[in-house]
Amino acid sequence: MDLFANLSLGLSRTLTWQNILFCFVGVLLGKVIRLILVQAGFILVTSFLIIFEARLIQPGKWMRNAVIGSGFSARVYYALVRLLNVMLPAGILG
Repeated sequence: MDLFANLSLGLSRTLTWQNILFCFVGVLLGKVIRLILVQAGFILVTSFLIIFEARLIQPGKWMRNAVIGSGFSARVYYALVRLLNVMLPAGILG
């Protein structure tokens, strides 16, 4: 008996080459982020990551995503470094 047979999440079951490519790029981007985090810094890398991920949710709103991503990254960096004394890579901005 399948307990989840009647469960509908409203997800599309079509798998296109664009979806596969976008997932592959996301995984590759995660690997690249890990490699350049120390050199580029937390704020810069996290900003680009949030902008890239926001593109998945709402494509076409680059300026708004860039402002939100940069502001969020700076606030998280400030909270972790200044308030909680967590050491994060400052990179080229620090």
